[in-house]
Amino acid sequence: NTFAGISAREESAAQLICDVTQKKPEIVPDPVFLLDKEDWRKIEKKPADDIPQKYVLIYRFIVKADDGNRIMQFAKQYAEKYGCKIVMLQDTLKKFNGVNVIKSVAPDEFVWLIDHAQCVVTNSFHGTAFSVLFGKQFFSEANVVRGTRIKEILSLYGLEDHLLTENKKASELDTDWDKVNAKVSKYRAGAFEYIDSIISD
Repeated sequence: NTFAGISAREESAAQLICDVTQKKPEIVPDPVFLLDKEDWRKIEKKPADDIPQKYVLIYRFIVKADDGNRIMQFAKQYAEKYGCKIVMLQDTLKKFNGVNVIKSVAPDEFVWLIDHAQCVVTNSFHGTAFSVLFGKQFFSEANVVRGTRIKEILSLYGLEDHLLTENKKASELDTDWDKVNAKVSKYRAGAFEYIDSIISD
């Protein structure tokens, strides 16, 4: 209760904080969105790995044994339909037929992989956030661990059709990125206003 200002990334997190502190936090976007895509492109770097020119990027977290199965199946459908290779960013010793596995990359290489992908299939919040920022074809699975955060970010930017559900068919979504980018700019401006206000107090 001694904090002069509290902020949160999602409404659900803000409610939890409010329940504990009786203070309603300011909702501000994830720091990913405080830079625009051209700022991120200034620091991105192509990995040393052999990356195909046209690829679907899988970026997933495995919490339980069957996690990621839907992501893999969907990525293979998309790759076959649109003539792409599959690149998967995951620290694993397991090999997957027809999948180029990259075990680890630096942050600048991670940004490059998302920016240059034909499509991103993920269950990661930041995989989703960067896909939104770069205006990618992408599909995000809301698993039991990160589901709320992913659903909230999709709802915030009007991208609910990018949610990867059980019966989702591989397709190219016709997203109004001008509308999405306007929201990104609006929320970024609001975040900077909030940051300026707490610094100046």
